[in-house]
This record gives sequence, C-alpha cells and structure tokens, in this order.
Amino acid sequence: MLSSVFNDEFLQKLSSLKLIVKKILLSGAIGEKSIRQKGGKVEFSEYRDYSPGDETKHIDWNVFGRTEKLFVKEFAREESVNVYLVLDLTKSMDYNPHSNKLAFAKQLSAALSYIALIAGHKVKTIGFSNETITVSPEFHREQDIFELMKHIDPLKADGRTNFDRILAEIDKQTASKGIIIFISDLMPQSNLPPEKEGAPDVVGGLPIVPRSIAERGFIRFINRGFEVNLLNILSPEETDIPLNGWIKFRDSETNEIKPVFVSRAIKDSYSQELNKFTEEWSSFCLQHNIRYFYIKTDTPLETIVLDFLRKGGLVR
Repeated sequence: MLSSVFNDEFLQKLSSLKLIVKKILLSGAIGEKSIRQKGGKVEFSEYRDYSPGDETKHIDWNVFGRTEKLFVKEFAREESVNVYLVLDLTKSMDYNPHSNKLAFAKQLSAALSYIALIAGHKVKTIGFSNETITVSPEFHREQDIFELMKHIDPLKADGRTNFDRILAEIDKQTASKGIIIFISDLMPQSNLPPEKEGAPDVVGGLPIVPRSIAERGFIRFINRGFEVNLLNILSPEETDIPLNGWIKFRDSETNEIKPVFVSRAIKDSYSQELNKFTEEWSSFCLQHNIRYFYIKTDTPLETIVLDFLRKGGLVR
C-alpha cells in the first residue's frame, strides 16, 4: 500500500508524463515509429541515396513521390544505459511537513525513474543517510514503476550527511557507468532551522563544512565516464525566511538549538549567502560538465521534468 506521497494525483501526473515522453521519443522518426528492442531501441537516424542491393522496405516512398528520387532510411540503435537515482535521506530533507523536501524528492525520483524506464533504460535507486546507503533492485520495464515506488515509499530521513564517505560507498554500488542523478539539498551540516512553540520547523540552513569535500565525490563519477546530474532541492521557507524577531533555531540534523534575532539585515545576509551557495554550485557544475538544477519544492513536477528533458537528460 503506497502512502499519500504517491497518491492518485501523482499517478495522474505520471500518466501525463508518459504521453509527453512517448511523443518526444517518436519525434524525429519520419514516417516510422521507434522500434523497441531488448537492450535499447532503434530509431530513424538519417536519409542516404539508394544503392543497388539496399532492401526496398527501407525506401521512403513518400519522399520518392515528391522528388522522384530514391532515398533509404537509416536507423541507429540507442543502447540501454544504467540510470542511478541517488536520494538524500538525511534529517535536513525532512524538517517541514508543509513543503517537505523528502516527499517532494521521492516523487521526483519516481517520475524520473519512470521516464528512464519508458525510454528503455535500466534503473536503480540509492538512498543515503548517515554513513549508510539503501540500494534497490534493478528495474527494467515500464510496469516496474510500482515496485520501484514501493521501495522508495517507506524510506525515512535519519541522521547527518557525510558526503565524502557516502559518495565513496555509492561509487562501489555503480559498477557500470551511465547516468547518475543526485537529488539533495546539498546541506552536509545545516545551520539552524527555527523552532517555535507548537509550530513545525520552517527554515533550513546553509552548509558549514567545506563544499570541496562533496565536489571531490562528484568529480569521481565524471572521471569514470558518468553523465552526472545534480538536483539541488530547497523549500520556499529556506529561500525566503517567513519569520521575524527572536526565534529558536534548531539544527535538523544535530538538534542543536540557538536563539537568533531575525531582523531585515539577517534576512538580507541569509539571502546573499544562499545566492552565493547556489551560484558556487552552479559554477562548479558548469566547469565539470555536470548538469545543475536549482529546484524549489513549490515548482510543479511537470515543469521540472520537462526542463530536465530539454537540457538533455534521460530522453534525447
């Protein structure tokens, strides 16, 4: 039984994404649909002049009718690749029930996995927290999406992030190169989200450990020949602090509490640090040919997925 994370509304979104992806897969195939085969799919590549001995079934007679010239359609096989969805399960992903990053990341992970399966790829999900990882079986078929969601659904947030050790462990679990997609708030150790009496945590924090530790891990996958994608998930409350005055900030991962007076100057300073944080990650990814996506949890799922596809993600 799936939880409210994968409710009827989400399943309807998957159905609409399927139609969009199918349309993308079929575009470019002139006069002939994609031919799905085990281990990948065969698609139209280009035309060339007819030569004696070519099979007549590959002649495009529609083109002949317009030009009175014989052209043969050539096809290329797009091989199935390994797609790894890596999901951050640390406490900083789960502090706010109203715009919960973990629930959002689960839906995004499932949607991208489904697109990969539609496109004929092989999918594994890897969840990480503390210094441990949870690896799913390998999924191959479109209908495997429900088993994949059953694997993701019960995953809980726990502990802190140790990017250095975690990325080294994930490296061991990805024997075959392919596409790897990291979904995380990129907060190795958060500062202090606020806690008010009777109210949920509503503000995240910024990392206070060297970003280079995480960078080394991502570069490791680039050097192995992976296509690396980094999806940086933040909630609206983390990008625009909604509170003023004296607030007790609690670190989501360490439970450390610190009173802070939230003034306009503090908010402005926080915004500047946040902008610096995302710009530095974006610059690093651009330098190392990593696709970087800065995503807020109030962004429609369809918008994110289509942006991912347009930038050359799972379907090309």
